Amino acid sequence: MDNSFKLPKRFSASIVYILLMPAFFVGFSLLYNPFDILGFFNLGGFSHSFHLMMLASIILVCLALTRLALWLILRRREIEGWHYALWCIGEGFLISCFAALYTTLFDGELPFFQSLGICMKFIFLSLLYPYIFMAMFQMIRNRSSEIASRENASDDSLVKFRDEHQRLKLTIDKSAVLSIKSELNYLEISYLDGEKVRTYLLRNSMRSQEDNAARYGFARCHRSWFVNPKHIRMLKKEQNGVYSAVLDTQEAISIPVSRQYYKDLSEAL
Repeated sequence: MDNSFKLPKRFSASIVYILLMPAFFVGFSLLYNPFDILGFFNLGGFSHSFHLMMLASIILVCLALTRLALWLILRRREIEGWHYALWCIGEGFLISCFAALYTTLFDGELPFFQSLGICMKFIFLSLLYPYIFMAMFQMIRNRSSEIASRENASDDSLVKFRDEHQRLKLTIDKSAVLSIKSELNYLEISYLDGEKVRTYLLRNSMRSQEDNAARYGFARCHRSWFVNPKHIRMLKKEQNGVYSAVLDTQEAISIPVSRQYYKDLSEAL
C-alpha cells in the first residue's frame, strides 16, 4: 500500500501556497479578530494594520524558505502523510518564533517565551483553516489521480467496443477476443467465455476498429477480418491455394487469410 503524500514537484505550485497563507492571515484577523489579535498588536505606537502586515511578511518569508526546502526534498524522494503533517507543524512553530521575536522587540517588556505562547496561539489557530483546506485539496487531487491511473491500467487489458453512435456496447478482456468480422453494416465479434465461443453483433464498420486493432495487437488477416494472433494455433494453405488461420478453440475454428496479409501475420506469430 502506497502511504506517500504526493505534492506537486513544480516549485511554481508552491508559490500559490506561499502567497495564500499570509493573505488569509491578514484577512481572517481583520474580519474576525480572533483572540483579540487586533487589540494585542497595538504596540510601540503603531496601528494593528502595520503589525499585521509585518507579521504577514514574516509568514511569507518563512514559507518561502520552508517550501523551497520541501521542494528540494521532493525532488529526491516521496514523503508520507505524517511527515507532511510534522512539516506543517514545524512551519507554524518557525513562524511563531519569528513573530514572538518581533513582538518582544516592539513591546520591550513582554518576555520572549511568553510572547511565543501568545504568537503560537495566533498563528496556529489562524492558519489552521488554510492548512487543512490545502491538505484536503491535495488529498482529493491525489485520489482522483489514483483512480484515473487505475482506470488507465484497466483500459490496457479491456477492449471497449462502441456502436456507430459511440455508445459503449461491449467491454471484454483483450485476451478473450478471437476475431472481428465485418457483416454488411455490422461487426461480428467472436470471443471466449470460459471455453465456449460466443459472438456479439455490433452495428459499426471495420474502420472503427482500426484503433482497437493497433492498441491491443489485433492483426488484419483479410479485408473483412481482424484476428487476435495469440489465438492462432497455425496457419495453413489449402489445396486450392487459399490460406486460413486455425484458432485454438475446441471447434478449431478456421478463418480466411488473404495473400497480402499472410506474410505479416506469419511474422507476428
